[in-house]
Amino acid sequence: MPGAKAFGVVDYVDRLLSAFDGQPIRLFAGGPFSGRNPYPDNKTGTPSHHRPRDSFKHFIAPTRLQELFWRGELFGTPSIPELAALDAQYGGPKTGLRDLYRQSLAKVDRVAESVKGAPFAKLSTPDQDTVLPMLDDGAFKPDPRRNGDTFIDTLIRHTLEGCFSAPEYGGNTHLHGWELVGLEGDSQPLGYSIFDQTTNAYVERAGHPMTTANPDEIGPGGTVVPKPLSADGTTVQHTIATLANTLSNR
Repeated sequence: MPGAKAFGVVDYVDRLLSAFDGQPIRLFAGGPFSGRNPYPDNKTGTPSHHRPRDSFKHFIAPTRLQELFWRGELFGTPSIPELAALDAQYGGPKTGLRDLYRQSLAKVDRVAESVKGAPFAKLSTPDQDTVLPMLDDGAFKPDPRRNGDTFIDTLIRHTLEGCFSAPEYGGNTHLHGWELVGLEGDSQPLGYSIFDQTTNAYVERAGHPMTTANPDEIGPGGTVVPKPLSADGTTVQHTIATLANTLSNR
């Protein structure tokens, strides 16, 4: 199964941490359409040959409050006077994600070097598998300003976001993340039913009916046979469910 690097997670995290390093501020992808689907042709009730531009690439400016929040999230609250004034109410300052990654990755390497004699990225996969549980078993303290998450929790969340978010945010390279778990992604502006002016009614797309199973999921005698996930997709789905359950029970 491809790893996080192949899915563009490194690029996703880098773009998140550098969201304010230029214009426009890259926090909220625009829209409403990505261009991955065409407009419907309402004269015939079929997909047209015309596609909207990828408006997700044109990031929209955050509001003043949104910008304040994200500056505190990325750079830490002590550097933002309006947020620093509230730190006492929340039990102390929040460390920004940029510093959190910088400090925590350095600690990852210190642990790896002390246990296996080399920085984490230079270890073999078996050695990395030995070090990783140590990192998730007390190496990083829960952060009360981040809902009790440790750095590993944050890293896992960003990894999942990078694998399965819209590719305009930097991850989900070539839509491989969506393909892995059987997601088609955004369906608009085409949708799954199209108004047909010739019949004055909506018609279902042949490959994506709304009232019956998809054609490729109909078995003998009309029985519904859901299309199975790949082995990798099943593993990812199980991992996400297990992680979500673990975090919700904390």
